[in-house]
Amino acid sequence: MIALFDQGVFSIATYLTGVLVSRATPVGFGFYTLVFALLMFGGEAHNSLVSTPQMLRLPHLRDEARRRFNGSLLLHQLALSGTLVAVLLCASAVLYALSRSAGNQSLAGYAMVSLMAAAVLGPLALRNFARNSCFAVRDATSALTLDLVVSVVQLGGVAMLWAHGSLQWWAAVLIVAAANLFSSLLWFAMSRRNFAPQLGAAWADFKSNWTISRFIFLSSMLWVGGMYLYPWMISHYGGPAAVGVWGACFALANLGNPLVMGIQNVMGPAIAHAHAERDAAAFRAYVWRSSLIFVAIVLPACAVMGFFAERLLVLLNGSTYAGNGRVTAILACTMFLQGLSFPTSRGLFSLGRAGLDMSTNIGPLVVLATLGPVLVSHYGVTGAALSLLIAQTVGAVSHVIAFLYASRKPSPRAPIATSPIVEVA
Repeated sequence: MIALFDQGVFSIATYLTGVLVSRATPVGFGFYTLVFALLMFGGEAHNSLVSTPQMLRLPHLRDEARRRFNGSLLLHQLALSGTLVAVLLCASAVLYALSRSAGNQSLAGYAMVSLMAAAVLGPLALRNFARNSCFAVRDATSALTLDLVVSVVQLGGVAMLWAHGSLQWWAAVLIVAAANLFSSLLWFAMSRRNFAPQLGAAWADFKSNWTISRFIFLSSMLWVGGMYLYPWMISHYGGPAAVGVWGACFALANLGNPLVMGIQNVMGPAIAHAHAERDAAAFRAYVWRSSLIFVAIVLPACAVMGFFAERLLVLLNGSTYAGNGRVTAILACTMFLQGLSFPTSRGLFSLGRAGLDMSTNIGPLVVLATLGPVLVSHYGVTGAALSLLIAQTVGAVSHVIAFLYASRKPSPRAPIATSPIVEVA
């Protein structure tokens, strides 16, 4: 329940920030949506290369070995963030130079999007690392405290600018960055005893983690591409205003994310612990039971969201977005399908079959590349929602089939439990 409440704080603060931006500047909200669509690639890279190895290996570590491993992960996090920020800054400079030489204002807008993404990526990744560190050791209370601080600072700053009529989309991004940086540094100051970084150990851990995370990383990139390239496709065919409509509908459809992500924050580490503690048959039963629990809790919430979508969209985001309730209803179904894939996906990770999980994410990307342009060019934002619904259906079915295949026999646990510095429980 603490995890669910924490995710509620996290998601509602994010949603209300978007609502204020969408009311202040509908076109600017399109650029704001593109920033966070771009950041999803960086977020998934951090989750797959840093947080997933943490979740899978920490149950096997104790005391000093755990502190050394956490220190290694912190160094990995900082190195990855620095690399991604450098890439975004270079992309921004190139796009700006091209916009000046070609006189293309749309390229200048994309240069600003890349620049703002570079500004917020590091703080946001650090905050997510802190949250995932809490959930990996089942310390939901600390995660809740962290998210409360972020929410108060972020919403307070954005609401102040909105009340004075001076809220711009880029200012909202900078406030999000400042709130995440402040709370993350505060958390690390209080939790520094849990980290013992050593450069030599960090390199050894990276090589060991890479055997676990390489397919998870590729799988994550395929998954995020199959979902978060849609705003960019919409921008190509309809411009920033259409992306703003997509952002408003997508955010409202995912208003149930506190429920979905709260369950996942508990379920992910629990599945990893179940693999470490149970035999093959019991582990398979645990994953199926987790899937059934997810269906029983989330499906009714998605149905309610679909029914009230139009009224909520106008009430919260304003009359500018009227007539797009059907888009929100379709996207609510995709949220359910996306979450339904989670237990079997984490089950595949725990079984050491991340390569198989990666293959299940190819289908949604194929749907985006083939059906996406046709549907978006003809039906706009509604076409994008339909394409995403088809893609997520393909992905959910593929995950179930893959887990049925992989869980037929026991899989070796050695990739998770062995490392030059690992202390097996």
